[in-house]
Amino acid sequence: MHTFAMLSAVTYNLHGFNQGSLLLNELCKRFDIIAIQELWLCDFDDYKLTIFNDLFMGFTWSAMTEKISNGILIGRPFGGIGLLVRRSPNVSVSTIEVHHLCRCVANMLPFPGGFRLLFIIVYLPCQSSDAAYKTDLADCLGFIENFVISYPCDAVMVLGDFNFNCDANCNASEFMGFTDELKLVCCESLGVGQVPYTYYQESSGKQSVIDHIFVDVGLSNSVCDYRIFDECVNLSDHCPVVCQLFLDVESNNSHSTTRSRVCNNANRSLGGIKVICKGTMI
Repeated sequence: MHTFAMLSAVTYNLHGFNQGSLLLNELCKRFDIIAIQELWLCDFDDYKLTIFNDLFMGFTWSAMTEKISNGILIGRPFGGIGLLVRRSPNVSVSTIEVHHLCRCVANMLPFPGGFRLLFIIVYLPCQSSDAAYKTDLADCLGFIENFVISYPCDAVMVLGDFNFNCDANCNASEFMGFTDELKLVCCESLGVGQVPYTYYQESSGKQSVIDHIFVDVGLSNSVCDYRIFDECVNLSDHCPVVCQLFLDVESNNSHSTTRSRVCNNANRSLGGIKVICKGTMI
């Protein structure tokens, strides 16, 4: 008998902890795993996320550690990656490695039954045509590739602020070729939801889709919903992006279930299937 679980993952660029904490609190009420970018927290402020919500395990990685160690911070704060995971006796989080500039963090989320999800959070550099951008992007891609190819896992999710659109006009051709090689699929292409924009600049009215969630080809069969969350007050210029999956966490061939079968079973209250926890993470 297969064991299924509904899992909801979110990526959200806070544009600063103080800016995004209001909506972050709402996300904790509704979702299971929250990947965070642009915390703008120094090491001595990391506790603000680690104790943010009693129902969540909190992890932070500051991008300003080296800057602060060299003296007083001049200019505005920047960067940083965080992770909130709903507490449960059946789930744990293991941080594998942090990118040297804190642009990527690789984590492993093991589930009961042996299912292991490689969960990589990214905050890629702002897109540009200069050589420095290509060098920085290649460095991040090398970090991601190292774990996707060599680290033992059952499924892969790469999510965060990519700082470019994933469309036919995308200038980041290196990345799109990279995802094809690693068999990673952008959830926007799965046809399970609408994402009109993820970034909105109020002063100019410009908007774009630069926050994404990629999953491996096998895991794409489990995606049931993909959308932005815009139901509450949001002080950031980014919208949270939500991906809901219906996972087979005990099957030896966890990618064998087709999307149509998975979603139909979910809508029929999962008749005949043992569910560890419906609607929340196990």
